[in-house]
Amino acid sequence: MDETKFARCVLEACEHARVGKTAREKLAKDFLLLFYGLRSAVLIDYLPLKSIHEVTDSCLERVRKLHEDFSDVFILHLCEDNYFLIHVQNSLSRLQSHLEDGLGRLVLVNCSKGLQTPYTMEPKEMTEVVLTFTLLIEKLEEEVRATSQAQRKIEMEDESFALLLPTIAGWILEYPVVYFVDDILSGNSLGMVPLHLYRLEVKSEEVADIGWAPHHVLSFSVPKDLSPRPMEEPFLAEHLRMLRERMEGRRRRLVAAGDGSRLFLFAPACPAWMFPQVTVTEVCLQTVAL
Repeated sequence: MDETKFARCVLEACEHARVGKTAREKLAKDFLLLFYGLRSAVLIDYLPLKSIHEVTDSCLERVRKLHEDFSDVFILHLCEDNYFLIHVQNSLSRLQSHLEDGLGRLVLVNCSKGLQTPYTMEPKEMTEVVLTFTLLIEKLEEEVRATSQAQRKIEMEDESFALLLPTIAGWILEYPVVYFVDDILSGNSLGMVPLHLYRLEVKSEEVADIGWAPHHVLSFSVPKDLSPRPMEEPFLAEHLRMLRERMEGRRRRLVAAGDGSRLFLFAPACPAWMFPQVTVTEVCLQTVAL
């Protein structure tokens, strides 16, 4: 089965969802991003909150029947209204790797209210963040062990995570640059600060007929003063390297299982067109939500 047919099967698995066509298609595309390794977690903030779990759970149940690798995808509920789709294997591997090197590959920008200028934090300033991330990993591993494959939701609503929610969410969503604020209720200091907005998209005419492309993969921002050469910054190169490595690993695994003997539906290796293109624009907003 080629990638276009497989993508169409995933889209059809979400057709029954009682939400708008745009939301259904975005949910299906996010499943594919997780499957091929372009993302390890996505925030499902585009579905109605009152039905977000019901809709996502129903679609995930159907998608899991298409390919056994979807069994690693769960719904993660973290703090109040924050729901994610998470590929637990990819996500835990990346998060643990970050902790093992002391967050050395993570660009953490302090934009706390009252700062004259946001700045990149030094390792010695990250003690609180490292402790919170360590607790998050331990709790996530515990919940994964306690969750059977038949279940599709991981519940991690914990008040201890709420104070650092923007930082935690950015880390889980694998933003190359993550923001930190010392008081979530006070806001941040990014208002009217020139930012570089990075946007990664999949673009291909090959799959335009199924509504796949162009599709937003990931977007994140960084203060302009901290990214003077936006397309040459190390954090971008590291993120793209990580994507290539992960997608190549997925390709090898899918090719190795090519006889389809263990699969409900054989999916193709990661197609070349799926690797995202990067664009950078400059923005300056009065208020920036984290």
